[in-house]
Amino acid sequence: MHGLLAAISHLMFLTPDAAPLAVPSPWEIKPSRHHAEMAVQLLALYGYRVILALPVYVLLCRLVRSTWRRLVLVVLLLCILGGWPALVVNAMFTLAQHVVNWPPSYYLFVDTILSFDWSMIGFLPLLALLILRGPVNWWQAMLMAAFGQVLMDNLGLVTGIALGLAGWRERGWRHGGVLLVAAGVGTVLVFSLFSTFGTLQMEESGLARAAEVEGVFNKMWAWLGYYWDIQAKYNFLWLNVTIANMLSVMMPAVLFSAAASAFMTETPLEAVETRRRVWAVLAPCVGFAVTVFIGMFKSGYGSDLGRQMLPLAVMTPFVFVVLAGRWRSRPA
Repeated sequence: MHGLLAAISHLMFLTPDAAPLAVPSPWEIKPSRHHAEMAVQLLALYGYRVILALPVYVLLCRLVRSTWRRLVLVVLLLCILGGWPALVVNAMFTLAQHVVNWPPSYYLFVDTILSFDWSMIGFLPLLALLILRGPVNWWQAMLMAAFGQVLMDNLGLVTGIALGLAGWRERGWRHGGVLLVAAGVGTVLVFSLFSTFGTLQMEESGLARAAEVEGVFNKMWAWLGYYWDIQAKYNFLWLNVTIANMLSVMMPAVLFSAAASAFMTETPLEAVETRRRVWAVLAPCVGFAVTVFIGMFKSGYGSDLGRQMLPLAVMTPFVFVVLAGRWRSRPA
């Protein structure tokens, strides 16, 4: 990958000192080398974000056929990912404080999106695309869950719930159960490999607490208790703030997505297709929402909830698109 980026950078900065037939220079500094090294860093920094977020655009093209409607949703998605205009955020906080004592948590909208956040942002649309292809097999569920677990520790569970719901809808509860179990197997395999041959860096402190006690149940309780003591308990001590912050993150995405879907009418599709679209988009959202609830007992939502809720916010426009399509395709 580094070699590929370096080759691209040389095409961008092909100065005479690096071109064919170049005369050897007595000076050690070569401008082309300096520019090429910077280009590699920039290509890597922004290129991986584009690649990880690519399923978002693919899902958009899959669900929306009109070019101008796609453009409207692209602008909306860029606002969700890149930051809302200051006027939108200030208007939301001002109006909310006229109703209740709403916390103006501006830090929710200035968080740095980390690499694993981009992984989650792209993974939920990828799940939706997999479900849209048709019935999912057990080995696909296992591989998808394993892939998600490699990216982030909650994506294996998200995959199991999403594909389980999709399988239940397509072929009944037995098939849904098979997909859920297969996803669980893939998740456990990856977790076991990381535990055996690697280091669970984000879990080191909790595992150290668990190592101090005996018994499986006591170890699990000690591990969870560590994160409860240092951060998770504040999610419940300040429950009103936690809920308000969740609504603050989601509210602009919900309102603008609802407005956009209300005015963007497309040719109604068959009822079967619209139902499949609704399930394909909602199932990953349900899976992610379950992990957000579980995170109430382990994660610190008081500090970085803004970026942790981004995957769900990114899926919000698609939710309204498929629900609007389902509404328009209903029998007269």
